[in-house]
Amino acid sequence: MNIFRLIPIAATTLFLSLAILTLLPDRGYAAEQYTLKIANIAPEGSVWGDMAVKLKMYVESRSRGRLKLIWYMAGVIGEDEPDIVKKIDEGQLHGSIFTIIGLGRVQPAVRVVVLPFLIRNYEEADYVLDSLSPDFQRLFVEKGYEFLGFTEVGFSYLYTQSPIHTTDDLGRLNMWTWEGDQLLEGILHDVGITHTFPSPLFQGKADLESGRVNAYYNTLYGQLVLGWYQHAKYLSSFTFGYCPCGWLIKKDVFENLPADLQTILKQASELIFQPIRDMIRTENYKAREGLIKRGMVVYEYPPEVLDEIKRKSHAGYFEYAGKEYPLELLEKTMQKLKEFRSRN
Repeated sequence: MNIFRLIPIAATTLFLSLAILTLLPDRGYAAEQYTLKIANIAPEGSVWGDMAVKLKMYVESRSRGRLKLIWYMAGVIGEDEPDIVKKIDEGQLHGSIFTIIGLGRVQPAVRVVVLPFLIRNYEEADYVLDSLSPDFQRLFVEKGYEFLGFTEVGFSYLYTQSPIHTTDDLGRLNMWTWEGDQLLEGILHDVGITHTFPSPLFQGKADLESGRVNAYYNTLYGQLVLGWYQHAKYLSSFTFGYCPCGWLIKKDVFENLPADLQTILKQASELIFQPIRDMIRTENYKAREGLIKRGMVVYEYPPEVLDEIKRKSHAGYFEYAGKEYPLELLEKTMQKLKEFRSRN
């Protein structure tokens, strides 16, 4: 089987739940209908595209058609997430499932969870996101958005055309960075990757094909979906940072919905987001195995180089506090990690 073929993933339990919901008796709700226009930069056929289908099915079935979700996928209504944020603020869209770029554009404080080498594994990610969700709910409300929960993109890695032998090699990389990700761009500069070339996500492949860049960061499944894997020979053995995604709806739009429809939206994310996290983790594992079979080398950076990258990344945590995210939120995040690690 060619694992590089994108196959929508079925979640049997979800569809059974939907089937049962359609048999529930009509409670005599008013016939007034509501429509939410929601963006998602993920391509159809990916796990994130599959997630949009499941959310739509659940919401429309559970509301008996009173609430409809119209999805705009893969850049149909905006070139990148900053464009989508602008369109939401202008009233052209009502919300989006965002990666950290869009989440951070709305509320910069959320970027604390993607600091390089901060969160080490999925168990830590689950604990931190679950623990801090009330904080993020409050912070997004302050920006005029309702936060409906986190799901996931995964852990990012570094991909290069040449192996890294010394810290000087880092300075010779031409690194693609996602336009709008100033925090990570700053940290890359701090660790010695000084030649960075920001561009929108969907421009990244063209940048690689043209030779404008020869290195990038991405998740395993994400760079597979985008078709970037043909432009790298070396995959870092270490994870560089954790990448969540989350669902935001403009607060005034959400509050104008009847209370039962608000509840249905919250239930949809609670029911569907965790299975999607699990699917993404499976796809990331399968993507790693597929990349290795195709000849990509999982490369161990020399210990002194990796230690230097980690040391400078850690130093940046407090350097960017107060600028990119509140110091108190950084300290709380680190405290939650300490709690989790002490128990495991």
